[in-house]
Amino acid sequence: MTAVDTSPSIPLVSASLVAALESAVADIRTRHPEIPAVVVILGAGSTGNAAAGLTFGHFATLRWHHGDASDTARLPAVFIGGEGLARGPLIGPADD
Repeated sequence: MTAVDTSPSIPLVSASLVAALESAVADIRTRHPEIPAVVVILGAGSTGNAAAGLTFGHFATLRWHHGDASDTARLPAVFIGGEGLARGPLIGPADD
């Protein structure tokens, strides 16, 4: 098993990454109100099996259960595979 360094000198980045992704989604929705609110999920895009490849991200309609188990409200989810972020942008700036 690999040891995990939990020293305070290593900055935690996941919260700021998710906040930046949520901010980007909010900016996109400002320009395109037809795009629904989503839950942003950041996770591993790999399964540990090289043959399976990487998942850079996906959109899942009504996948996220909002509220407790008895609540039927659902939100779409956008999954971002962390490994894909190292690739940089896959598309250029918008022209609008």
